[in-house]
Amino acid sequence: MFTHRRNAKKYRFAHYWGHLMEYWGVLFLLCKGYSLLAMRKKSPFGEIDAIFYYRGQCILCEIKYRRQYNMGEIPISGQQIAYYHRALPWALRKYNFTNGRVDGLVIGKFLHITHIKNLLMD
Repeated sequence: MFTHRRNAKKYRFAHYWGHLMEYWGVLFLLCKGYSLLAMRKKSPFGEIDAIFYYRGQCILCEIKYRRQYNMGEIPISGQQIAYYHRALPWALRKYNFTNGRVDGLVIGKFLHITHIKNLLMD
């Protein structure tokens, strides 16, 4: 995959760091009272980082780690938001819910977490 061993180590570290940040984000939402239904769930549209239950809603969650994060921007790309927009009806059918939403968690420097609720809000 990589021609240079140093790049492989860097990629491997970033990959595991991303998984660690996903667990950190899940722990954050569990402490807020959310119930975890699935983590890294494969859907026909791709992978969903986490699926939660909270107050009668199915919540799909995209978790991102950014060293540099400005509070005014949404670091989740439009392509990923569109993907979650297609995946939400699939998740509602799969887990037998009538309503749901897509949230984003941005984990920044010093493990500061910003919870962005309802990314699909028009």
